[in-house]
Amino acid sequence: ISIHCGDVIDAGNSFEPPPDEYIRQLEFEKAFLGALKRPAIPLIGNHEVPDAHYESEAELTEWKKRFGPPTRYVDIKGWRLVCLNIMVPNPGESKGKGQVYGIDDGQVKWLEGVLAEAKAKSMSALLFFHVPPAGFNYKNDFERVVAQSGCVKGIFCGHDHSNSRTTFGGVPV
Repeated sequence: ISIHCGDVIDAGNSFEPPPDEYIRQLEFEKAFLGALKRPAIPLIGNHEVPDAHYESEAELTEWKKRFGPPTRYVDIKGWRLVCLNIMVPNPGESKGKGQVYGIDDGQVKWLEGVLAEAKAKSMSALLFFHVPPAGFNYKNDFERVVAQSGCVKGIFCGHDHSNSRTTFGGVPV
């Protein structure tokens, strides 16, 4: 399986294409990933949202039509691969100026259940998302959920244009 941790297209805060160009880029990504010989899951990065002012998950309608839900998991041979969306809706910049990165409260609650189920099945889990946790400007119980799950073995991220390794909740990132 291939899991791409976001920024495959060039929209969002770096370039706000007109709607037809945004669709063209999504179609390119769909064709590219569809040509791979293995299943592929693309994740939402800050360039996958159609503009710099991400206010609602409704903005991801065109994304979801092509790639499915931005938050999901796949079980493979004793491993639960969990994909998350780091874009936190910021309507009217109610959570501060600019884009907000983190794992929103709804996903944290969902993740807690997904990880509890994985642990009950004696599975290990890997988390995949775009912005590394050190870059989150939205804080909640996400780190606690990861640390207390007892089954998360690693976190894979994109966004940064360099290799790095750190820990989050005692788990390698």
